[in-house]
Amino acid sequence: MKNNAIIWTAFIVLMAMLTSFSAFAAQSGGDGVVHITPDYPTEDQTLTCSIDGIGSYDPDGYLYNWYLNDEFDDRYSDYGMETYPASQTSIGDVIRCEVFMPDVLPPYLPVPISDDYVDSVTIQNRAPSLTLKSPADGSTNQDLSLVLSWDGNDPDGDTLSYDVYFGTSSSPPKVASGIAAESYQVSGLSYSTTYHWKIIVKDTHGASTTSDRWDFITKDKPVPPSVTINSPSEGSVFNAQDVKMEYLISQGGTIYIYDGSSNVYTTGNNAGSYDYTYTGLSRGPHTLKVKVENSNGQDTDSVNIRINKYPVLDPIGSRSVQEESTLSFGVSGSDPDGDAAFLRMVFLLALLFRVSRFCGRRRMVRMVCIM
Repeated sequence: MKNNAIIWTAFIVLMAMLTSFSAFAAQSGGDGVVHITPDYPTEDQTLTCSIDGIGSYDPDGYLYNWYLNDEFDDRYSDYGMETYPASQTSIGDVIRCEVFMPDVLPPYLPVPISDDYVDSVTIQNRAPSLTLKSPADGSTNQDLSLVLSWDGNDPDGDTLSYDVYFGTSSSPPKVASGIAAESYQVSGLSYSTTYHWKIIVKDTHGASTTSDRWDFITKDKPVPPSVTINSPSEGSVFNAQDVKMEYLISQGGTIYIYDGSSNVYTTGNNAGSYDYTYTGLSRGPHTLKVKVENSNGQDTDSVNIRINKYPVLDPIGSRSVQEESTLSFGVSGSDPDGDAAFLRMVFLLALLFRVSRFCGRRRMVRMVCIM
């Protein structure tokens, strides 16, 4: 009888334990699959070991064993320790999680929740991404000084640096290395020239991404304005001291009128024909000059003219001679401009000066030479 009682007691305990286990299994939702998230962790993330398909059972009831590169990590392994800080790892480390549930039967040891009770991931470094912005690929009429710009992004939040390649070669040379800015100034470019550029982005772990090569063409060289003086012509001589100058400009701009190096008038005009009258010019040589200037450049034209100076007759003085005699004397003078016509006139006048008998024995003749 005593043995039967013991048997019955053991049977009742066993049935109770089986009932508790069945209730546990029903509450947990059956077998589950262990899964570590995120799938591609980085150093700055926290790993979570979850049990897919386990229902609403409290995860604190499970035992989580964590392994770092196949070494058991007792710092983070315990009941309810479903997370693991990736900050304790390095790129390339392998993290493994094994999940057990407490056994309700002797010897009360944890048992795997299923055949898929383990999962592992590798700490990774993802490469940065890169997007070129400006100037656009294939763009034309670009300035000779401009800014290359782009956007870089690192999915792991790493600090990025950039190498810049730029030039006229289809394989442009490196012009900047390891800069932090997402822009780069280029200047001193040539007109009507095709330039190529690309960027390489790197993170602090050495992962890199190379952009596509983009091209652009600079603007054509602008045509500068031109100016032509139509009148007066080169070498013109004027007795009057007021002279009108006529000129033609090909483009609008600022017009500067000069007498020699002195700016005597400034105005603004469109393309066309114009004139300007110099007044009160001093006698002597002058250089009349016009300059037109705008954003495309400038041009200058000039002519040399002369305002004629009066010739100078040397004094003759008083002369006397007896009747029936010939009065002979020379006449001389000078021309400040050195005109040859004046010298011929002096020669003719010298031949005309004669004195003859005139209404009396003796007369004084006054002669006035106008040159």
